Amino acid sequence: MSELFYNSSSECYKVSPSLYIAVDDAGNAVYLSPTEAAVLTNSTGVRTVADYARASFAARLTAEPEATVDALHVLLTYGLLKQVDARTFPPAAAEEREVSIVVTTAGRPLYLARCLVSIVAQCAQFGRKARLLIVDGSSREADRVCTQAAVRRCGATSPREVQVRYVGVHEAARFRRSLSNDLLVQRAATVGLTPGEIGSNRNIGLLLAGTPTIVMVDDDIVIRPWKLADDSPFVEFIGHRECRRWEFFNDRAEALRDLPYCDIDVFGAHEKVIGRRASSLAADAGTRWSASNACQDMVKCLVSGTGVIRFSLTGLAGDTARYCPQGLLHLDGQPRRALFSSEETFEMALRYREVRRVASRLTIAHDPTVATYCLGVDASRPLPPFIPRGRNEDGVFALMVSTIDALSLIAHLPFGVVHDSERGSGAMAEQFALADQVRLSDYVIAGVRLSGAGGVFETTTERLARLGRGLSAIGELSNDGFRRCLSPAVLGLRAESLTGLDSALRSEASCPAYVAAEFDRYRSRFLESARKGSWLVPLEFKDTGSLHRALSATREYIGDVGHLIEHWPTLTEEAVAFAEELWD
Repeated sequence: MSELFYNSSSECYKVSPSLYIAVDDAGNAVYLSPTEAAVLTNSTGVRTVADYARASFAARLTAEPEATVDALHVLLTYGLLKQVDARTFPPAAAEEREVSIVVTTAGRPLYLARCLVSIVAQCAQFGRKARLLIVDGSSREADRVCTQAAVRRCGATSPREVQVRYVGVHEAARFRRSLSNDLLVQRAATVGLTPGEIGSNRNIGLLLAGTPTIVMVDDDIVIRPWKLADDSPFVEFIGHRECRRWEFFNDRAEALRDLPYCDIDVFGAHEKVIGRRASSLAADAGTRWSASNACQDMVKCLVSGTGVIRFSLTGLAGDTARYCPQGLLHLDGQPRRALFSSEETFEMALRYREVRRVASRLTIAHDPTVATYCLGVDASRPLPPFIPRGRNEDGVFALMVSTIDALSLIAHLPFGVVHDSERGSGAMAEQFALADQVRLSDYVIAGVRLSGAGGVFETTTERLARLGRGLSAIGELSNDGFRRCLSPAVLGLRAESLTGLDSALRSEASCPAYVAAEFDRYRSRFLESARKGSWLVPLEFKDTGSLHRALSATREYIGDVGHLIEHWPTLTEEAVAFAEELWD
């Protein structure tokens, strides 16, 4: 591997038209010319000096190549471009950790049975020791009976190394009773640990899994791994761009046909990366890694040994479970090129949920946007709870993790699983959901943004407590105060998203007219919907009868989420005894 360098400056400020000040990683001020500052700012990722020069030439930062070379020489002299010494990257200690597999289900015993068979087959094939916890939120007794029967069959056919446990309504009630009698703790437990809604089910799984590595699997997933034929042994470190390859289909059978299935230890792959530092993965890869597209935070993770992989995510074939088709417009990289390739592909992608989506190599990103269909979670460090009601619970969870731990990373694993859901593969009924409505998760996201990340010297636990207090305070506002505080924030987030998307599409010279037209329809629909007062009513509270009652219920819910977050460390600590009893 050629000598690699990185931009070590933390900030670069313009003082006058002819003078800039950069601050190196030791806190020292360095004076730069405009040309030197421009070349420094353009020097992103971990690259060779020649690569930095080519990037500056391509960006036309200087009229003469010699000026770029001189600027790079100055930056190297001042140590603003520093050499990476990969020999100092610490390799990971050899350690095999037991994995807990948490399957959340509700009213789908047949899908659950299929999922459990695939999990047991995986564990048996690779001799994997694991805990398998099924959390059942079924509301009907008949579904609970069928689910319990499926779990018993799973336990009877599992290898001895796989422990199988079931937590349903009655077991969860016993769990809550085992916790402190403190009224505040019990209130938090009732809010966040009552089976039914998917977020509450996931919270029970987080607390009772009992291992530092958890893999969350949805009940309609089939653990049958597949990968691209041209997958690469390289490890890539990136920033915030879409790194997976996407293919779009109008029929699930077509999406699943002739998948390149392979023999991969799915849960072992999660275990190998969860809780690891980015630098240790680079050390394991030797010379077979790249960080040329890394953001500055990822570069910091590599060179300083900070930044931990908190999530690992597989690819997917089948139902992508997309909420709104226009969300695809936000994708960049290969999927954007696919959407731009033909109007037929674009229309199919917007109308149908069926996809193949997978990374071609192990890719570590500083963009923990997650979906929990087959998600590895690092539970050895502080985590927030999932929001107990409403969808997008996984997106809010990832946002809260990155809020309390700014250098949390996600590993995209270079293989996929199958998502053959109960939803048919027909055209999506909701074509403008993001424009027409808001959800409880939108209000929580706005509340998290308003509450802030806390101080740089706070621990993750202290930041989590601060976040909880902020949401609790929002819940204590009057209805008028809540509307003045949160409604503009929710509206602003949606408008900010549209503005960013507009700018991104305008910057694409190859953006086809049909994509621009779809964006214009989407924006017009939003502007039309947002004029109505009813737009502010979350989807989950549409049946409350009035805007006042809906916002009151939303405010109380935000307060409940804040209360749950505040007491989550206590719940986590007190759950240990029940978890030990469960797995004993």
